[in-house]
Amino acid sequence: MQFLLTNSRFLSLGVLLCFGATFGQTYFFGVFQEPISAEYGLTPGSFGLIYLGVTVAGAVTLSGVGHLIDRLPLTAYIAGLWLALLAACLAFASAEPVWLIFPAMFLVRLTGQGLMIHAAMTSMSRYFDAGRGRAVAVAGLGIPLGQAILPALALAIMAGHGWRTAFTVMPLVLVAIALPLSLWCLRGQKARHARWLADQSDEDAAALHLGTRSRRRRDMLRDPYFYRLLPTVFAVPFWVTGYFFFAVQVADSAGLTLLAFSELYWVYGLTAGIVPILTGTLVDRLGGRRLVFLPPPLIAVASTALLLADGTMGAAVYLIFLGLAGGMSLPINNALWAELYGTRYLGEIKATANALAVLSTALAPALLGAGFDIGVDIEAVYGAAVLWTVVAGIILFGPAIRRP
Repeated sequence: MQFLLTNSRFLSLGVLLCFGATFGQTYFFGVFQEPISAEYGLTPGSFGLIYLGVTVAGAVTLSGVGHLIDRLPLTAYIAGLWLALLAACLAFASAEPVWLIFPAMFLVRLTGQGLMIHAAMTSMSRYFDAGRGRAVAVAGLGIPLGQAILPALALAIMAGHGWRTAFTVMPLVLVAIALPLSLWCLRGQKARHARWLADQSDEDAAALHLGTRSRRRRDMLRDPYFYRLLPTVFAVPFWVTGYFFFAVQVADSAGLTLLAFSELYWVYGLTAGIVPILTGTLVDRLGGRRLVFLPPPLIAVASTALLLADGTMGAAVYLIFLGLAGGMSLPINNALWAELYGTRYLGEIKATANALAVLSTALAPALLGAGFDIGVDIEAVYGAAVLWTVVAGIILFGPAIRRP
């Protein structure tokens, strides 16, 4: 509690950024999938394929520009990021004909899901050491908070005014509030950054004495353990994205309308909001590396819940375990990279890791959409999620040499 009170202002910045990232998240685009597809005559597969291209472009761009947070003053970087998100949302809302929709979607994805989350998690991981897990967990509360509020709000606005109005009014109101709040949260940033630089100088002196050095992106990409981690680390973003993107199909499998299903999103939001705090405390004690195997099995349980039960109860159980998986993975995965590779070049390291995570979120709509187009039913998709969990565990805990 003392940690939260002492650092409440800076932690609030992370919450704001993660909340604002909702506009670029796949679960938010999921509620716009039907009206956009109907307006332009797109199938689930074709929309998913276009979404794949947009997201891959965003992931590549994120990997290229993510290092800027290592070089620019954080206050200027965050202010510019809010304005860029607003410009991207307005471009998306006003883009016409259809070919202009997707470059605008790329900008929303890049600034929202990409750079907003990247800025929040890099800042929390960089400026907190002993409390890194809790800091990341608190900042991540903005994700389920946005997930619980904004999709349902968007559906309510769309019901009377259309999807373009929803994508115009909501970001305008948010940025008008969040930008000045972010600047207030960043008071004292110069002193905070100076303390971090002093800590880096101490680490550099110790590294020189021990004959070691800070790790960069090229070191991570040469590390075999990094590749063994990928199926486990990206299981949650892939499946959570896929399920929320095709919320219509999931709702149908539970025997619910999309509106009734979206009204249960608060269950996911509540679960995903509480769990990161508890998990963050465990991360601070045990480290992310020891806990990284935990979230994927929860995806399997969530998938099994809808295989075995339908209706409101089955959907609620599904969303609880999906929230557990999403909530646990946030502090674990974000602390993991700082533990493995340090914080001096964390911007470029996390930019690559986040770009791969974004890529996984792009593959989910494309692969699942293609499956739906050829007649694969949602129950088979649930089974594939269970199989993924098993294979990821075998790769992570297999006989190959682990990182010492």
